[in-house]
Amino acid sequence: MIPVGAETPQAIRLLIPWLALGHGTFNSLVMLFFCYQGWLGHVIRRHRLTDAPAPLPVVRRHRRQGPWLVMLGWTGFVAGMVIVLLDKGSLPNPGGSTG
Repeated sequence: MIPVGAETPQAIRLLIPWLALGHGTFNSLVMLFFCYQGWLGHVIRRHRLTDAPAPLPVVRRHRRQGPWLVMLGWTGFVAGMVIVLLDKGSLPNPGGSTG
């Protein structure tokens, strides 16, 4: 088991800024993919509202990439939590109380 917080080994402490940079880059790419997914959904909706036939390649791409995008989003979230745990030793309490 890897100690966390103040007991984190120096080698891992030196990697934390690089892990944070990689985490930010990864999440930025996921955000771009999310915007692309939204654009595909917009194209599908625009065709549906005009009673035009659905563009099948766009629908297939939208449905095929959606689950992967969700997995990438959760992976980025969990990676961020691990980085915070390694750096601080605990996760921040959103309620603000320590008890």
